[in-house]
Amino acid sequence: DILPYNNQPMTVTLGSAPALMNFVNLIGGAVCQSCPANSRQWVLQVDASAGQPATVTLTARALTPAATGVFSVPVSAVLAYQGLPNLPQPPATTAYLIDNSVGKAKFGKVGPIVYAPAGQFKLPLYIDLGTPFLMCKAQVSINKGAGFSLLGNLGAVQSVTHTLPAGYNQLWTLRTQADNGKVSTDTVTVQTDNLVPSVQFTPTLVFTKNINLLKGLAFDNTGLLSSVEVSLNGKAFKQALLGDGSLLINAPQAGEVTWAVPIEASNTDGDPLQIVARAVDSAGNASPNSAPITITLDTTGPTINILGTGSIISGTVFDGSGVAEVQISLDGGLTYQNAALNGSNWSFDRSTWAGNTPIPYGIVRPVDVYGNVSQVVFVGEGGSKQLYLPLIRR
Repeated sequence: DILPYNNQPMTVTLGSAPALMNFVNLIGGAVCQSCPANSRQWVLQVDASAGQPATVTLTARALTPAATGVFSVPVSAVLAYQGLPNLPQPPATTAYLIDNSVGKAKFGKVGPIVYAPAGQFKLPLYIDLGTPFLMCKAQVSINKGAGFSLLGNLGAVQSVTHTLPAGYNQLWTLRTQADNGKVSTDTVTVQTDNLVPSVQFTPTLVFTKNINLLKGLAFDNTGLLSSVEVSLNGKAFKQALLGDGSLLINAPQAGEVTWAVPIEASNTDGDPLQIVARAVDSAGNASPNSAPITITLDTTGPTINILGTGSIISGTVFDGSGVAEVQISLDGGLTYQNAALNGSNWSFDRSTWAGNTPIPYGIVRPVDVYGNVSQVVFVGEGGSKQLYLPLIRR
């Protein structure tokens, strides 16, 4: 064995100045793989100035042996990193990866409970990318109540399957474990749900606004109501919004849930709209289609024509839902009187006017059965023109 004299650091010469050379490992040197028997290999570290030649002198001293004689102490030294003069050895570098985190595999769920029908069930998994981690260095396991079993490497696991019996109710724990010993978990309760939800409409017969909300109620007595789907006039089902109309949301809801769907009724005139609804819970159970209901859409007032403006003012009137009355004013809108209505014909005898002093023009205002109003102004015996604001004589 080669030991420094009196176990003191060796003194060597680097260039022209002496420097201190310390053993990196004095006692636990690695066994030399290519040396003679009983030899040892030692690693020393030398701090040399960059760009300057350095001379290292190694002096080996051995402990005095017990017997007299001549003993050889062969010593050889090599540089750990070396290169050719025209191709210098590049600096030795090492990259260290410090990993003190762990990835997080999570169940694809909304809320702490997942409802599913009995039978083959597949629950998606996803990776929380909020923190850095090494996918290939983490293992994902699951415990469905009988201990943890390995699913695979994080990043390679996308779902977990299970055959659910009727009445199943079990807490599942998902565990991610990294090489550094760190562990993360996620839990969910899996329950079977084979009961279908129910759906109903809030009674509505007619919509007279351009934009309306059709509302109703839905209920699921075991799990969460996932969606209400509505079909208009036999077209494809579309999701309604879950909520009471003041706050419309789409997240699954528990218990009795109000739903609403907007109905656009611009330029309608007694148009029928047939509506069918169904409810779907978070387990995928769908209710039967509801019995269809028919709602009338009417946002347009009657169409009126003026045929005569003499002593008898008369004309025709039409409306998709029906005309309730025709009103006439001969004093610029200060006073209205009802005209005679006979089917689609209306008439008014000027001699029956009981309002203020007549002026040279008049206003005819028909009203349909839902209160939609239109208005026409006529001048003497001349034609007519549309009037969009009330005409009041000042």
